[in-house]
Amino acid sequence: MTANDVLFLQTACEVGEVQNSSFINNLESLVDALGSKGMSESEMIESQNSLSRTGYIKIHPAMPPGLQLFKITGAGVAWFYIRRYGLAGYEKIVDDVSRILHERSMAGMKATSEAIAKVLKVPEMLVHHIFVNTL
Repeated sequence: MTANDVLFLQTACEVGEVQNSSFINNLESLVDALGSKGMSESEMIESQNSLSRTGYIKIHPAMPPGLQLFKITGAGVAWFYIRRYGLAGYEKIVDDVSRILHERSMAGMKATSEAIAKVLKVPEMLVHHIFVNTL
């Protein structure tokens, strides 16, 4: 991954946290954030294509050529949170989510990603990622 790829994926995940979704449907926010960090639009497109080829994002081509709407894949979300929390911290969060799900299930309680995120004080996007990709 190039430095621009790292910057693109990191920033996309940060935008995703604000949107509470790994589907990046607000390209304006992403372009503004990356532009403020010195990345040109052609560099953004190049990084988007590179990250798509390596499986960190999945492009949803429905627009004219240029920067496309996309989804950050499970690999991309995991990469982001492992960078943030470290591998051991990320694995502990996965274990904690699993434990809370089990405890609530045994008590006959519903467990939502929002509720678990509040209990663990972690982003809901991370808990949703764990629900979908890990458990």
